[in-house]
Amino acid sequence: MNTESRRIAIAPIPYPWGRARVQAFYEEAATWPVDIVCLGESVCAKRSALAPREWLDLARRLEGSGREVVFASPPGLETPGELHLYASLADEGRFAVEVNDVGLFPRLRGKAPIVAGPHLHVYNAATLRTLIRWGAYRWVAPYEIDAPTLAELAAGLPSCLETEAFVLGAIPLAYSPRCFTAARRGRTRKDCGQACLDAPAGEALESLEGEELFVQDGKQTLSARPVSLLSELARLVSAGATVLRLQPAARGTGEVVRLVREALAGRMEAGAAQDAAELALGRRTTNGFWHGGAGMERVVAPLWSPRRP
Repeated sequence: MNTESRRIAIAPIPYPWGRARVQAFYEEAATWPVDIVCLGESVCAKRSALAPREWLDLARRLEGSGREVVFASPPGLETPGELHLYASLADEGRFAVEVNDVGLFPRLRGKAPIVAGPHLHVYNAATLRTLIRWGAYRWVAPYEIDAPTLAELAAGLPSCLETEAFVLGAIPLAYSPRCFTAARRGRTRKDCGQACLDAPAGEALESLEGEELFVQDGKQTLSARPVSLLSELARLVSAGATVLRLQPAARGTGEVVRLVREALAGRMEAGAAQDAAELALGRRTTNGFWHGGAGMERVVAPLWSPRRP
């Protein structure tokens, strides 16, 4: 099984890091062994770290370093300004757009390359065939998808549609019209004062027993513990994944990219890569969704080591 040829993608930053930190992150990312970089504010337009022109300048620099650049839309477009931004990207026609709101397809079809994003929650082949007709050349599987479902969907796809699957990082579980961060401070979303910038890693929600369950950040709710399928890359590839997606984290993202690349190339055992990833992130990880169970579980599966032919 050829795992080394699989490409690595960096998902858009899900946190409100601020302008300087966002720019520093992507400057560093340009030195990592990644193939695809997703840009843009994918949660709330009110907290975008960069102006549209700055995002485009960053995209051109990353493209110049040999990366495929994709602009990701949020799961719900709410303002005329957001629609105008993605329509402008389509008119330029240079960069792909990851569509996470189905209403964007008519604006982009025939103008820009389209990636069907994970927040479309595609779980059937008929929908995928429709997305192909609408111009998609790649789809991102839902974060909660299990192994048999991914394999079944990918098996029936034409070669013109690539499959991108999530490998490692905190996953967004839900979005709300209201801003949780603002509400905690007695504000409305309209008058939020960009409260989320005071909590760049989000704010934890715990169970009555004191166990971290979720992280609320602006209008999104994320998993408290990151998901990791690093020990199951072979199964991901055999299920049809051609692109492997990593979520930016507050620490360790570059090291995780290196670990995935080493594991794909067969230069590192999966168990060692999994342990090293948890050390780099400073968190224990889960994989329950992939095994059809509760997302917060960690299922022990047989480890693998790819062999060169």
